Amino acid sequence: MSVTFTSQSSDMEGYTMDLVDSEAWSQNKRSSGHWRRPAAVCMGLLALALLIAILSFVARGPGVNNSQSTTQVPTSQNKCENLTRHWMQLQTSYSSLSENTIQLQHDYHSLEKEKEALTAERDATRVDRDSLRAEMDLLKPERDALASERDSLLDEMSSLKADRDNLTLDQEFLRLERDALKPERDSLRQERDQLRGEKDAIVAERDGLRAEQEVLKPERDALKNQLDSLQVDQAQLRVQNDRLKESNSNLTVRMEALQKKYHTLLDSTKLTVNASENVCPISWIKFQNKCYYISKKSETKGWIFAKRDCERRRGHLVIINSKEENDFVSRFYDQTWIGLSDTEEEGKWKWVNGVDFAGEGFWMQGEPNGASSKEDCAEVTQERGEWNDVACSKMLSYVCEM
Repeated sequence: MSVTFTSQSSDMEGYTMDLVDSEAWSQNKRSSGHWRRPAAVCMGLLALALLIAILSFVARGPGVNNSQSTTQVPTSQNKCENLTRHWMQLQTSYSSLSENTIQLQHDYHSLEKEKEALTAERDATRVDRDSLRAEMDLLKPERDALASERDSLLDEMSSLKADRDNLTLDQEFLRLERDALKPERDSLRQERDQLRGEKDAIVAERDGLRAEQEVLKPERDALKNQLDSLQVDQAQLRVQNDRLKESNSNLTVRMEALQKKYHTLLDSTKLTVNASENVCPISWIKFQNKCYYISKKSETKGWIFAKRDCERRRGHLVIINSKEENDFVSRFYDQTWIGLSDTEEEGKWKWVNGVDFAGEGFWMQGEPNGASSKEDCAEVTQERGEWNDVACSKMLSYVCEM
């Protein structure tokens, strides 16, 4: 039994040496960081307490007599076995603690590095923050100045928009006034030409009188005895000439008055010579007892403005009722507006007088196709005299009808 105990004692001493070595190892590890010192102290105290317990157990062994040893052998053996199991448990716990210590050391180093990185990042962030704050303080006045400039520009833009709208309205009114003055200008030109013709006639008459006077001069010299009578005749001729001039002046005044009255009547209503024949205004063309205004080559407009111009001229965009009329309208330009559209309802075509379009008309093949959602107005082409739907904003020539 003593041999067995000695063996157990040797095992315990080995264990004690392991603990001591462990304590030395723990002391060597202390230098790696302050966080392992409490763990090393605990391990040392635990090893010391275990060593004291073993020594006290061994010290009591020689003082026991043989009779007591015989009776206490099983008890001591049980205690030894318990101690052995306890030692094995402690060895397992120690190994686990050692692994945890290594893991904690590794985590500590990782955390130290992460802490250093975070510290550096924090410092850099603070520097960036201070830089951004300084930049923000510099940008705030600039932002305020830009905001003020923006508000000023917005006000100026609003004022310019208002001026633009006013100028656009003035321009449109001036265009309308110009278009209204064109017929009057043409009428004045015609009147001027008539007056020039009358002037030429009077000049010719005057030249004839002068020639006659020149013929009379030799007779006056040759027939001095008839001088008095010739003087009387000359005086009469002069009076007659004055009367003719006065009559011519009166006729000119009457003609101007009649011309003004004619234009006044023409603006208020259509002038009719009889019940079956119309007299067309100046610049209008007569065809099949109707009057047509053909826009000038440079006078192109969108469909809406062409319609308004025809209405301003006391007419409307042409409404085609026959092939002859279609051929007449299409012969002037490559593309010409006619008074047909579906602006009110897509696919429902109407003439400008509000009458629904009926029949086949003179559409091109496949038209109207509404290729674009904005193709709401009709044109007639010169090439084949066929109709096509196009965008109403397109600038084309047009024909008005009265």
